[in-house]
Amino acid sequence: MSILLAIIAFQLFNISGNLAPTGRLDADRRACLEWTSQNRSSNLTDEEEDRLRKRAANKVGTKAGYIGFYCSRLLK
Repeated sequence: MSILLAIIAFQLFNISGNLAPTGRLDADRRACLEWTSQNRSSNLTDEEEDRLRKRAANKVGTKAGYIGFYCSRLLK
């Protein structure tokens, strides 16, 4: 019985380890999609565009200058 519990515990830890990176990528994709849709949806001033870029960069965890490159690579 204890061997069965050990196998189940091992499998649960294995699954949780696989879900963490996948969840992070999904959150980054969602932030990139929001930024892309808001950026293309209307005529934005430079201030509004910078604000949206900084907000997306904070959600993703990168610098605002790299958000375009990061999102383009992530959404391919």
